[in-house]
Amino acid sequence: MTLVLIAIGLAALIAGLGGILVARYNGRPAPAAFVGLASVAAPLLLLSLFVGDAGGVTDVLGSALLLAGLLGLVMLLSLPLLNRTNASTASVVAGSIATALTLAISIWLIVTTGDGRSTLTILGFVFLLLGIVAAVIGALWLVIQLIRRKARPVLAFVWSAVSLAIIGFVGVAVLSPSPEPVPEAFTSSADLDRYLEDLTDSGGPPGISLVVVKDGTMVYNKAFGLADGPNGIPASPDSIYHWFSVTKIPTAIAALQLVEQGVISLDDEVSQYLPFFDVEYPSADSQPVTIAHLLNHSSGLPDDIPACLGCVHLEDEPALNQTDLLRDVKLPSYNTLKFEPGSKAVYTNVGYHTLGVVVEQASGQSYEEYVQRNILDPLGMDNTRFEYTAAMTPNAAVGAHPMTDFQSIFFPLIEAPWPSEFVRDYDDGWAWFNRFLFDANPPSGLIGPAPEMARLGTALLNGGELDGARILSEETVEMMLTERHVTPGSSPQWGDFGRFEDWEQGLGFKVVNDGGRVHYAHGGGGAAFRAFMRLYPEEELGIVILVNSTNLDRQDIADAVADMDW
Repeated sequence: MTLVLIAIGLAALIAGLGGILVARYNGRPAPAAFVGLASVAAPLLLLSLFVGDAGGVTDVLGSALLLAGLLGLVMLLSLPLLNRTNASTASVVAGSIATALTLAISIWLIVTTGDGRSTLTILGFVFLLLGIVAAVIGALWLVIQLIRRKARPVLAFVWSAVSLAIIGFVGVAVLSPSPEPVPEAFTSSADLDRYLEDLTDSGGPPGISLVVVKDGTMVYNKAFGLADGPNGIPASPDSIYHWFSVTKIPTAIAALQLVEQGVISLDDEVSQYLPFFDVEYPSADSQPVTIAHLLNHSSGLPDDIPACLGCVHLEDEPALNQTDLLRDVKLPSYNTLKFEPGSKAVYTNVGYHTLGVVVEQASGQSYEEYVQRNILDPLGMDNTRFEYTAAMTPNAAVGAHPMTDFQSIFFPLIEAPWPSEFVRDYDDGWAWFNRFLFDANPPSGLIGPAPEMARLGTALLNGGELDGARILSEETVEMMLTERHVTPGSSPQWGDFGRFEDWEQGLGFKVVNDGGRVHYAHGGGGAAFRAFMRLYPEEELGIVILVNSTNLDRQDIADAVADMDW
């Protein structure tokens, strides 16, 4: 850790000094700015060398070192902006203020987060964002000054801005976890065990649960790492994780059950069940949005990413009515179709929220009640629900997010460095979350353990039946897997499925033809958790992976697991 701090401190010092050397005003250097920066950075650098990590002092000093680059920017800004002979005096004043703020903010961040590594990460992001903004402003300013043939003073600003962004980027990259890479193959289950242990020990997800089903039997069901890092609680097969978007599979099953019963039809218009479904179509000739369009993401409804990442509430807050949420909040903001319904598939959480509300209106039950009664309970999924029950709470994995991840910018849950009701702890570069629930349940709301997700997958591999309980007929399962496939359109929400050259969106699952070997998969992810299910019906093979972290190389892990001799 000390070496990392020293490297970041040196980078800040060099960038600041480089900017100062460029910053000449009326042919004179800015000695006050040079002295101001050196007086802050050099002593902190020397102290870091001698103090080391004792008592967390290095973290405080390292944070201050990182902010020393910001000090350089403040002083450099004073030079070209003032255009007066008192520029050096102004830089001294600015430098003194920045020095005091440097130390005060560093100490405050340490106290707030309770963790120096998180503090460094926060500062890295601050530098990166400030640098990008300043670079854009500086570039525009430079263009104006070039036109006026007065560009020389602006070079200092641009240099500082770019240096700031580089420092932030490098700092975040250096501090980012480096998980164990996935091997091309696992030779045995013991080999898989060793890899998963190394993965959780090397900066990968804190905890992971993995289940493999073969020929209707659970042949691998293990967990590794920590369900709760700060409290040292190990992950277990019973650990409860958020499923996030894998919830769309039970939602699709619920809709297909109603199709099977003749309550709804795939070609029925959504407005038949939702009178408030008033959307703006691309043209007067557009075909209406149907149930099938919702199932295979071809409705044209926009997605609410990244806004939906903040659409959560703590577990002790009341659950939301799904129909009210869709009618009053979601649809008014996402009611303009982005393309002709049925023309292509583009991932949309709003579409699956709409599908869940169709289930509510057609069944006369709440979405949550319907799914529990008709899918979870029949399959014996007693610890999979839309809220934490008393039985689930002791096994609840604590969600974690690496502060050095660039996705942190999009997660309002973290709210670092300010105190957040969602973050329970900052520990060793991770934000550990309080238990939270998703607002929109049909696309993302389920929570449960890996073995129970595997039971759902096993039922589908068995043609809709498990242990005498049938949730779909064999014909409906066949339809779910083989009919109404749509070519995917361009969308960042497809995520790691973009790695496959031959795949389509089906009625729930992504259908992947990987070199002639067909599998059906769905993933889920967001702040603090990641989930994955992959099924090979022809081989009666299923894989389920759940982790309490935002990131996971789930496709490579699933590839290697699928190639094992089970």
